[in-house]
Amino acid sequence: MWIKLKKQFRHVARWHALVGATPGAYELAERHGLAFKSSFQMAKEKGAAGLGGGDTGSFDIGLPNAVKGKVVTRFPPEPSGYLHVGHAKAALLNDFFAKHYEGKMILRFDDTNPDKESTEFVDAILADLKTLGVEYCKLTYTSDYFPQLLELGEGLLRMGLAYADDTPMEEMQRERREKIESRCRGRSPEENLALWKEMVAGSETGKKNCIRFKMDMSSANGTLRDPVAYRCNDTPHWRTGDKYKVRKRCGGEFFF
Repeated sequence: MWIKLKKQFRHVARWHALVGATPGAYELAERHGLAFKSSFQMAKEKGAAGLGGGDTGSFDIGLPNAVKGKVVTRFPPEPSGYLHVGHAKAALLNDFFAKHYEGKMILRFDDTNPDKESTEFVDAILADLKTLGVEYCKLTYTSDYFPQLLELGEGLLRMGLAYADDTPMEEMQRERREKIESRCRGRSPEENLALWKEMVAGSETGKKNCIRFKMDMSSANGTLRDPVAYRCNDTPHWRTGDKYKVRKRCGGEFFF
């Protein structure tokens, strides 16, 4: 009857398989000729034999044109929370490829949003990666490169590839949706650089502005309509404190 009913009561079947897989229950069932191999046990045996199968998953994958000793992978979590299953998958894959090709993996904390980040999350991520057996050869932080990011921002303004914009957020969002160019888009490099200095100083005028990439406001892809590259932030950074008032914009549709 159980063989017929377990397809109907799937949650009970999963519980039955879980209990049946425990050493004590499995040995007892085996002694009475009632033991069966769960799908997990069969997948484990296939994996040990170097076989993939069905939907059980397999690490029998490779990187096209990869050269042993030259593969470098990077796992870049933002320390604004604890690792979840998706993070663990990314970390394990980066670790796998680095080891498989005798290369190296870099752990990079993308710590550009002080409103959400803390040492608590950094410590938790490091502890969880150790538990997962993930090994990295180098630990870096985006905040290590704040000076270079400021230099790049100034360079973009000098080349006319970005501009300072003090348009209120709601209006800016509306203009991006409707593909309307900002009234600030035509500012000269000199005007933009002057406002950039205000942002770097963290003045009231600077806080009203952000720096936007000059891209394509007519693009069908909304993320390409002059996204924000830099903004001011008064929250002390967990590593650099109040030293830097301008941070690269992170998260969601914004990028650098």
